[in-house]
Amino acid sequence: MGSINLYRIDPDKKEQCLRDLENRMDTRGEKVLEDYTFTFLLDNSSETRQVAWNWIFNEFEIPEAMTMVSPRAVVLISNSSFDSTYIATFGHSYFLIDKYCEKDFGIKFARKIEFEDIKTTTLSSTNSLLSKTVNAYIRYNNFEFDSGESFAKIKARMKQPDGFKLFKPMLEMGSSIKFSTQNDCLEVLMKIVDYVENIVCNYPDITKIPIFSKIKDKDLVNELNHKLIKSIYDGNTQLAISELEIVGTNEIFNHNDNEYSLKYGHHEKSVSSSLSIDEVKAFCDEFDLDYNSTVLDIFVIVCKEGKSVVTKRIKDYVEYTEDSHKCT
Repeated sequence: MGSINLYRIDPDKKEQCLRDLENRMDTRGEKVLEDYTFTFLLDNSSETRQVAWNWIFNEFEIPEAMTMVSPRAVVLISNSSFDSTYIATFGHSYFLIDKYCEKDFGIKFARKIEFEDIKTTTLSSTNSLLSKTVNAYIRYNNFEFDSGESFAKIKARMKQPDGFKLFKPMLEMGSSIKFSTQNDCLEVLMKIVDYVENIVCNYPDITKIPIFSKIKDKDLVNELNHKLIKSIYDGNTQLAISELEIVGTNEIFNHNDNEYSLKYGHHEKSVSSSLSIDEVKAFCDEFDLDYNSTVLDIFVIVCKEGKSVVTKRIKDYVEYTEDSHKCT
């Protein structure tokens, strides 16, 4: 039984994606099935390394075995009857494709599917570098949360009609959809893409799954920025900057040994280890800066053991989402 990791490419990033693939991979073949064109691309790296158990070759005086380092391949999938471009990834190629895909593609599909149970969930904290994963072996009937969580990926068992054999019921859905198949061939891949395109484009949502979806309307973002500045100025919003340099950890730290500096133009000031709105206001007062117009453009420099580890503007920690224009 094989697996297929399927992405749908963001139309705005398609040309850049194709250029990147052309630079990094070699086209090894192309096939046409019905209305579909499949293009196979393989990593053009020729780097190899010795296998870890080469000692046994040496013992028998046989030339050492070599293996290709992290082989990667993709299949580019297009159809003359619709505009969507799909890519199936193999090996480590998902690192390359993920940045060009429609980020909520898998979740869009999941919302239109009925499930028997949800096996695991992965929570995403917007603009945080900390990877938060929650493995919940509870059978959810629906996704109803009021605390602001959003799902980056879900793993669920799909309810399939009797006789359905295209793919196994267990699916992983996020920025891509991962299918398990009984038969590995282009015909099956074609039928899966056809099935997914039909579901995403023509079926209604039946399962509630909250996710963050970034607002791209610049006018709306500017309006929300002004509202945020007013809220901060009125004291209704607290500034909390945490999890800035910790990546992918499940440890809990009960102390904060970071140091912070605030910088705007040529003005810079070290602040306490407990960064707050009051510190930002004091910084503006000290250097006679207009708080309303500068607050989001002030740089926060995070230092650890005297070394700068993160430098970002306050506005870089703010992201507006479609979830009731939530600011995170």
